[in-house]
Amino acid sequence: MCFRKKRITVLLGAGVPLNLVSQDGFFPSTKNITNEVLNNPYEVYDMNTGNTSIGHLIHDIYVRLCEAYHPEAIDPSDPDNAARVHFEILFYILEMLETYERSWRNSTVPKYVNKIAPFVQLDNFNFDPTEFYAASKHLLDTIFKCVRKYDDVFPDSRNDWYRDFWRNYCSGWDLFNLNYDTTVEQSIKEYEDGYEDIVDQEGFQRFNVRKLLANKDGLSTINHMHGCLLYGGDRYKNVNHDVYDYDHQDMYKWPDVDTAYDRWLGSSSSSGTAQDGSVIVQGPIITGLAKTEKVTCLPYDGYRNNFFRCITQNRGLLIAGYSFGHRYINQMFYRMFQAHGDKTRVVLIDYWDMTGYYMDNEADEGDPEPTDADMNPRYFEHYFTLEHGNVETLMFIKRVTHHDVDVWNHFNRLSLTGPMVSDNGCLMLFIGGFKNAIENHGKEILKFLG
Repeated sequence: MCFRKKRITVLLGAGVPLNLVSQDGFFPSTKNITNEVLNNPYEVYDMNTGNTSIGHLIHDIYVRLCEAYHPEAIDPSDPDNAARVHFEILFYILEMLETYERSWRNSTVPKYVNKIAPFVQLDNFNFDPTEFYAASKHLLDTIFKCVRKYDDVFPDSRNDWYRDFWRNYCSGWDLFNLNYDTTVEQSIKEYEDGYEDIVDQEGFQRFNVRKLLANKDGLSTINHMHGCLLYGGDRYKNVNHDVYDYDHQDMYKWPDVDTAYDRWLGSSSSSGTAQDGSVIVQGPIITGLAKTEKVTCLPYDGYRNNFFRCITQNRGLLIAGYSFGHRYINQMFYRMFQAHGDKTRVVLIDYWDMTGYYMDNEADEGDPEPTDADMNPRYFEHYFTLEHGNVETLMFIKRVTHHDVDVWNHFNRLSLTGPMVSDNGCLMLFIGGFKNAIENHGKEILKFLG
């Protein structure tokens, strides 16, 4: 059955792929990726001696952060710590250490001196600057491999629920993906992403924002706001091709993942400088904490502008697996409410583990599984009070429902798996995960948004 409604805007966060089939049962949660980064060694090459050694900078950063974040001295070897001291924080620290090391050199050009660096000194933390490249490469390489584990096996029939949902809506999605995989592209097949062929140049495509915005065939659009496995640097036969229209940081699209991978790891174009002189690593994978500075090249700035355009034009918004960790995106949500008022329709799909919270305690091994009959507003409040629920998510729910106090009393019901609809009719909330919502309530979601 094919639904004919209005276009719907979609934001897909890191929680969406967790329900997909992957190699060896691995799923790319923040915790799992972080543990892969920490547990797999990487080599550091010494240009002066030609020797290699095993790097330790990432581990040293992790231990130092564990000590700072956990004053009770929780063992840094505990894998559960990776949920808090995660890979994006580690990458940010790598960038900042390189920033300070570069800024402290007497030979550094003022443009590349971080403005706060002269006032900063590191206390009891020694690091080898030769490790920066190897550590950054190891972290990005690990992310790439983790994402590819489910991207490659996506055609498996056990993922049909995911493919069918995107295909069953004919009026068009405007999909904004914060993940790096190509599962949506594999599902929809025909889409517009703004990339176009280049005259007299084969092998890769360049981004044209006019093509994306025009979308003359009315296709669904796919917008990778923080990178994609198919992105990489250019390989023009004429190195001066497009030199006045495109920047060396801009991303080009390659036909397959292997080719793209060979076009960006080790590329000198991946490192940039923020306005304050900080080192920022741009490229096919945007990670770390300074993303707003990093998404200033193509296609990311084009996709960011398109996101604002879509949410102010489309009153239906589907948010799945998003932790509300990007302030620049959160602020645009609020512009949507200004544009559509009480006609705004948002479906928010997330996963909240409520085990233990309905018993007024944190989850412990052996706690019975909760049921819908166990749910009441106090337990939801308890979930967020213990800070296991995301406070930014709660703030968003309050903004959409227009209730700051006793917000959980303003839903038609409280459920672990089914839809909860706010009394103002603007929000449909699922907390049982993406697959459960799509498989069991897909038609309801499309009807609500359309």
